[in-house]
Amino acid sequence: MLEELPREHLKLVVEYTKRPSHLKSICRVSRTLNPVATPVLYSDVKLDIDKCGSRKIVAFVKSNSRSRAFVRALAFQYVDSDTTSPSLALNLIKATLRMLPSNSLRYFEMPSELQADDDLFHTVATTQQRLEKLVGEVTFPALLRIMSSPFKEPE
Repeated sequence: MLEELPREHLKLVVEYTKRPSHLKSICRVSRTLNPVATPVLYSDVKLDIDKCGSRKIVAFVKSNSRSRAFVRALAFQYVDSDTTSPSLALNLIKATLRMLPSNSLRYFEMPSELQADDDLFHTVATTQQRLEKLVGEVTFPALLRIMSSPFKEPE
């Protein structure tokens, strides 16, 4: 019966489903809805570094590349704690960014508790050139150096 519905109608049903846990269930249960629900499920990914832990984030990074291809918004949350050091948190963020397809992200949220380094800035700048919005109280040292250097006209 579902197979007979136009894909546009299936997409409306799936987009009406707001809870990620429900979308995940739809992906697992229905072969018809899986190709429609998977892009919706993975389009907006929020990863809490402390709650997920490094193992789950690494599993996401190494997981099904088909799912990673749908990520358009990526937000990290982090609270400095005993479980994950700031350097490990930054490395997890960099690894995640490197595993995403080039130019797939439109939105990236960096935890305000972490200080981005030159390597993270380089990763974002070289792999996600279609980024439309960067959120977080973060200063990218390399970007600040570039912006503060005097502009030289080509000769």
